Amino acid sequence: MIKEDLNSIEKTLRLSKGKHIDEKKGYGANHITARHSNPKDLGYVSQNELLNLGNSVREYIKEHKEPFIDKNGIRIYEWQDKQGIRFRLVVGQRKEVSSKELGFTYPPSYYPKPSTSGRIITFYSDRNLKQRMEFKNPKLKSPIDKLKDKFVKGA
Repeated sequence: MIKEDLNSIEKTLRLSKGKHIDEKKGYGANHITARHSNPKDLGYVSQNELLNLGNSVREYIKEHKEPFIDKNGIRIYEWQDKQGIRFRLVVGQRKEVSSKELGFTYPPSYYPKPSTSGRIITFYSDRNLKQRMEFKNPKLKSPIDKLKDKFVKGA
C-alpha cells in the first residue's frame, strides 16, 4: 500500500486530470492547480512543494512507517515543515471504470495494474486558513491539539 502511494507520486505524481465521473468534482492535478496553486488560495502549495512531494512522503514513511487510514479507507499523509507549515496528502483508490463506460477500448496491458491503482485526491497546506490545520492522525496531534479536542468533545 505504501509502495503504491510512492509509485503514484513517482509516476508524474499520478496527477491525472481528475474529474470524478459521478460527482463532477475535481481531484488530482485539476483540483490542486484550481484550488491550491495561487499564493492567496486556501491551502496554497508552491510548485516546489508539489515537485518535492515524493521526498516529503519518503520522509514521512521513514519516520511514521505508514499513513493514517480513515474510516473510508483513504490514506492520509500529514506533516509539518521546518517553517511550521502543515501539509496533508490524501490518496484513494481509483474507481474501476470499464473502457466501455469511457467510450473507448484499449488492450488490457494499457490499464494500470492493481498495485498502482492509488491516485492522489488532493494535496494542500494550512496556509491562508482561518485556523491551523489539525492533524487527523491521532499519533501526530500535538499536546495542544489533544487538549483542545478534549475540551471541544467535553471529555
